[in-house]
Amino acid sequence: MPAPEAAGLPGESRVAKRTGWLVLSLVLFAASAETPTPVRVLKTNVQGPQPPDSEIVKTVRSHIDTAKYREVRVQVIRDRGGKPDHYLVYLLSKTTHGVEFAKIAVDGHFKVISVERNYKLQENDLKQQPGATPPGDPC
Repeated sequence: MPAPEAAGLPGESRVAKRTGWLVLSLVLFAASAETPTPVRVLKTNVQGPQPPDSEIVKTVRSHIDTAKYREVRVQVIRDRGGKPDHYLVYLLSKTTHGVEFAKIAVDGHFKVISVERNYKLQENDLKQQPGATPPGDPC
């Protein structure tokens, strides 16, 4: 029996094309629905050596379920001596205009020590924000 196109049946190739487009659309929609939450690495006013942004993002994703949030931002916060102390993680809600904070404590080599959810900002976190007076500078 010849193929429908070879037999000249009208509309068969149109149905096949529509079905193909429908399947392709569903695949693309499913792929876009699983787009990972963006994670941005922000600067602070205290700079020093740190891992590449991609490594910081990987660390955050492996310790926090970022899919629950619209966007995630992270900063490297340093101790008074300039050594890395923790990642300050901003968790922007998908459902409200709110933000939660988390702290991922790290050692001097950026290895994770602990994760603290519902973190309350400390003085050192605030002092290291861009535009704030750098630690040790006179006012």
